[in-house]
Amino acid sequence: MEKDVEKSIKMAKKATPRRKSSPKSRKRAASSKKASASGNQVDVLSPGFFERYSSYILIGILLLTALVYLPTFDNDLTNWDDKVYINDNTLIKTLDGEHIQEMFATTTYVSSNYHPLTLLLYAINYQMSGLDSWSYILTQILFHLLNTFLVFRFVLLLTEKKKEIALFVALFFAIHPMHVESVAWISEHKDVLYTCFFLLGLNAYLKYISSNAYKYLAFAFGFLVLSLLSKSAAAAFPVAMIAIDYWKRRPLDVTLVLEKVPFFLLAALFGYLALESQSDAIATENYTLFQRVQFACYGFTMYIVKLFVPYGLSSFYAYPPTGEPWPLSAFLITIVTTIGIVGLTVFTMRKTRIIAFGMGFYLATVALVLQFLSVGGAVMGDRYTYVPYIGLLFILGYGLYLTGVEEKWKRYRKPALAVILLGMVTFSYISFERIKVWKNSETLWSDVIEKNPKCGRGWMNRGVSYFDDEDLEQALLHFTNAVKYRATLAHCWFNRGLVLNKMKRYEEAVKDFDQAIARKANYHEAYHHRGTAYSFLNQHEKAMADYNKTLSINPNFEKSYNNRGRGHYLNKDYEKALADFQQSIRLNPSNTIALSNLGAIYLQLNRPQEAVESFTKAIKIDPNNRSAYGNRAIAYDALGQAEKAKQDRATANKLGQ
Repeated sequence: MEKDVEKSIKMAKKATPRRKSSPKSRKRAASSKKASASGNQVDVLSPGFFERYSSYILIGILLLTALVYLPTFDNDLTNWDDKVYINDNTLIKTLDGEHIQEMFATTTYVSSNYHPLTLLLYAINYQMSGLDSWSYILTQILFHLLNTFLVFRFVLLLTEKKKEIALFVALFFAIHPMHVESVAWISEHKDVLYTCFFLLGLNAYLKYISSNAYKYLAFAFGFLVLSLLSKSAAAAFPVAMIAIDYWKRRPLDVTLVLEKVPFFLLAALFGYLALESQSDAIATENYTLFQRVQFACYGFTMYIVKLFVPYGLSSFYAYPPTGEPWPLSAFLITIVTTIGIVGLTVFTMRKTRIIAFGMGFYLATVALVLQFLSVGGAVMGDRYTYVPYIGLLFILGYGLYLTGVEEKWKRYRKPALAVILLGMVTFSYISFERIKVWKNSETLWSDVIEKNPKCGRGWMNRGVSYFDDEDLEQALLHFTNAVKYRATLAHCWFNRGLVLNKMKRYEEAVKDFDQAIARKANYHEAYHHRGTAYSFLNQHEKAMADYNKTLSINPNFEKSYNNRGRGHYLNKDYEKALADFQQSIRLNPSNTIALSNLGAIYLQLNRPQEAVESFTKAIKIDPNNRSAYGNRAIAYDALGQAEKAKQDRATANKLGQ
């Protein structure tokens, strides 16, 4: 029976006429047969390839990023805020409960910012490597790699696991040349740290939306607290939440509003602290409202332009020099461009939410740095794109994804992937080279001056590098150019006053410090150094008044305690001198000058044993401190320890005392 059936089937097949297939259909059939034979093979141009191998691709992105940022380890600390955060920051020198408590005090501002977690991170780095840059750089790179992974997770949750989009956004977030400043600049610990908590918070919020579990909303709030304690820019978080609500099509109801209230209240509190801390950093120029609108539109547009064409990058984009006409064409064009971009975004909302969400996220996170209030003296900054670019990259990444799943876009798939590959190579190279600009202060500011020869800030900060190298003539030339191009900036006058002090031209120095104080009323360092100039001019009453003023503005400025202590010493008010030197040492235990001065006071107060202890501490820190040896010999004499006194005198003489 079975044999008869098989025979019938064979006869039917022979009887059925065969259709001739075209070459194209035969090619498709062969391709299909090959794919079936290979079983699990996936076309590298298809979204399925990225889905299947996403883990390996992500690891590749992280390795590529680490390789691109490898030259950062050759870089040193620079004179742009690194001195404020590290070299001269007494808060980070000792990691104990008292200093940590001081970091978190809401009146503690460093570089016009309230960011205690950032200071704590610097303190940890300082315990690891002191003034050696390696631990700070390692921290920056590790956080950048972590942030890249968190960007991948964020987009994955946002798109319901469309891995191709997440990989695209993570890749260009990681290697984009505009992000070099946030990673290579050691003073930007605050940027990579706040971003880490910001992204953790957004990821938690997305988990809350998908699960409706309030614990994730609580996690989001906790991460926002940590992010705000790292940098005030995290105040944009609640607005980013609204953008996510729009993308996820969450219905507008009471729950949606009430759950945001704690987030907005917290953001408002830290926003107030930011305004308080940055009140001295807000530019004093009388810019009109129209000019401020120009600043905002210029930044809004140029950040988008530099996403695609990262050309002419600079660490400092200066305002036009004082007294020169505004480049109205550039600024007016960007106003028109901004209106056009916003209009186009609104128009696309009829058909898709992709562009509206991406632009909304970008605007929410960039709005606070668009220079409506001119903070920091620059019209824009590369570092301000670190988080906002996620929104713009999301739009592009989704566009790439559509070329793989939408028939009408599939013809653009190969060109799109080719452009992405070219962009990856090009941006990696530009970032690799851009990192070298941050090697030291001279390379950094030489690049700024090359891009903008009339940048007063560039001349000033390169002048500081010459000043640090004791090249006073070059420093004076640079500071004079800084005053020429940026006369409204107090720091320019202050720095020229410093070099004039060093050149012993004290009367000229006093005049420059007067100009600095006229432009920044609470400039405590200007008061301190004007006091130093007055002391050399034997105007001791004026000097003491300036030291008192310095300490009334900044009670933690240890140099003024030391100098005021010397003034009390000259006035033979030894008890007050003793208190000032002790406070100076408490703030900076490694201050050998204050330790030596304290020892001298103990000698005057006939307390030789305590004098020996102070001089010994100074010698341990600086074994070549010849004056400490000479003075300790006097203290040993007072204690009747002649042999030790003899040894110290011999050492002092050997060192040239």
